[in-house]
Amino acid sequence: MSAAARLAAATIALSLVPTLFDRCSHQKSASPTGSAPVALLVTAHPDDESMFFGPTLRGLREMGHDMYLLSLTTGDSQGLGPVRSRELDAAAREWGVSEAVALDHPTFRDALSVWDITAASAAVVSYASRIRRRLSIVVTFDWNGISHHPDHRHAHEAVMAAAHSLTRLGRNVKILQLQSQARPFAFSGALGVAFRRIGLSALFNSADRPAPVHIFHQWSSANVYRSMQRHHRSQWRWFRVIHVLLSRYSYINELEDMLTPSASIFQ
Repeated sequence: MSAAARLAAATIALSLVPTLFDRCSHQKSASPTGSAPVALLVTAHPDDESMFFGPTLRGLREMGHDMYLLSLTTGDSQGLGPVRSRELDAAAREWGVSEAVALDHPTFRDALSVWDITAASAAVVSYASRIRRRLSIVVTFDWNGISHHPDHRHAHEAVMAAAHSLTRLGRNVKILQLQSQARPFAFSGALGVAFRRIGLSALFNSADRPAPVHIFHQWSSANVYRSMQRHHRSQWRWFRVIHVLLSRYSYINELEDMLTPSASIFQ
């Protein structure tokens, strides 16, 4: 067996350990109270919340936030929009999200090469206005969109365009973005946590990249697996099984402030 194959096997094995442990030990966090701060996650498609933001969803819930989810599309590029919208509702319940909404707008759709960012940002502000009284945090993709996915980048652009309006909806509203990782570390699985702790991942990222203001270390791969297998069935393919096990985003999310990268978010 080659060195690369041994490393891949070790990564898969290490990734399975916390998944199996989490299946046995995970307990649902208490439901947030009516006065709990609200966190809004803005994604591009149904299943983004599970594929990429699992540690954030679980971490914010455990911190007492009331979670809301806005998917800017129904993921309808293959005519599965209604199916994927229902899947999103079911997955949201798995994550303890209070409400999940998938938009179906003609000018910003799944796989549409050019989005009407003005319309998309207005939709973000409109939805956020409904929860403005307790809105505390808005989370989305960074400019790289995990894998330079155009729709993920469009979601980032929409939130960026809406940022000024969002910060005026509540007191000290923070706009956070998930740091995309360099390819060698994007599929490091549970090793991603170790890489972060020893600073190895910094060697492969831009020197002028801001340090994350908050890091969620969560053994949430079991939650991700359950959510995808049980609820996002239309998207559950063999390669996504591998993705969930090996993806760094199943275990660790590093968030930075979209507007003031050096600011501290959680005191």
